[in-house]
Amino acid sequence: MKLAMMIVLSLLAYSAMMGSRVAVSLTALKLTDSTLVIGALVGMFSLLPIFLGLSAGRLVDRFGLRRPLFGAGFAMLGGLLLPFLWFNVWALGVSSALVGAAFMMSALALTNAGALIGSVEVRTRNISWIFLGNSAGMALGPMMAGVGIDQIGHRATFLMLAALPALSIMIMALAQHLMPGGQGSGKPSSGKLLENLRSPQLRALIFSNVLISACLEVFYLFVPLHGTRVGVSASMVGVIMSSAFAANFTMRSLMPILLRRMGEGALLALMFCVAATSIGLFSWFSSPAMLMVLAAGVGLCHGVAVPILSSLIFTASPAGRQGEVAGVRAVAMSGTVGVAQVAAGGLSGLIGIAPVMALVAAATFGGAWFVRTRATVREAKA
Repeated sequence: MKLAMMIVLSLLAYSAMMGSRVAVSLTALKLTDSTLVIGALVGMFSLLPIFLGLSAGRLVDRFGLRRPLFGAGFAMLGGLLLPFLWFNVWALGVSSALVGAAFMMSALALTNAGALIGSVEVRTRNISWIFLGNSAGMALGPMMAGVGIDQIGHRATFLMLAALPALSIMIMALAQHLMPGGQGSGKPSSGKLLENLRSPQLRALIFSNVLISACLEVFYLFVPLHGTRVGVSASMVGVIMSSAFAANFTMRSLMPILLRRMGEGALLALMFCVAATSIGLFSWFSSPAMLMVLAAGVGLCHGVAVPILSSLIFTASPAGRQGEVAGVRAVAMSGTVGVAQVAAGGLSGLIGIAPVMALVAAATFGGAWFVRTRATVREAKA
């Protein structure tokens, strides 16, 4: 029951986050035609996590899961209501920052929850189950946003998405006894921050996670931009995004079998290559069916990379400071993703989407080489 509750909370958090991203992108396209502004707005999802990621990880270590998850739920609720109340570009920016910070806190807490339920031997399996909830939410959120914008308008769509964190808060209030993790350590973190990063393997794993996250997030930024420019409706943009996360869900369902047959390193490298190929080809097609296929290729990599790397990083982290290490990873990811999205938005306005996506594809191919030769993922057993 504890695992089932974490899966549901994960589904709601990811639905709200991904729905908000699509809604912000499509609403920004309505309010402005500047790709730099749109990239900056989407980059705002990463702004507060850059400054708060480490503190959020330490809060999870110190207080457990309840207070961080409740705080994240209320912050996300406020962030999604803001564009409904004040419909302008500035409200979109503040909303993106709040939702991004809330999502980061939820993701840290829920990943730790999966690692804390059961023994080390079932850690990867439990995290994979929670990430199945992530995948379902990633598919549901863009679909809700796309269909909502077409059917009830941009402004009302944010109100509809706000129902997701509201439901999450209600579930947590009614079933607090099912939340794992206890009360945390109850004391501030001790030791120096850099002590967590002494392990070369841990540094390599974090770098791999940051690299693939940045590449994937830039791709998701370009899906609504490219789709709108080739005449795809908001609903179809949501369907294309959802196809990526449907593939994500499918891959996570099959991951135990694939891990037994291939191992972490080979599977990660293969999926990085599949994502790189899909990203490189995406901007050359306008057919919704082909865009769905290529988005699904990116989703296959997303489905594998995040749970495997999350499990390995947790296992390689010092005992009692896993949340802090996750916070370091969140800061690194948020900073890199935010800069990459703003840079990609600005560059695409100067040289076009296709060259920028080619650069992202090249970086993803580089990531495939890195995880195979430098991350030594097969030595870290989850």
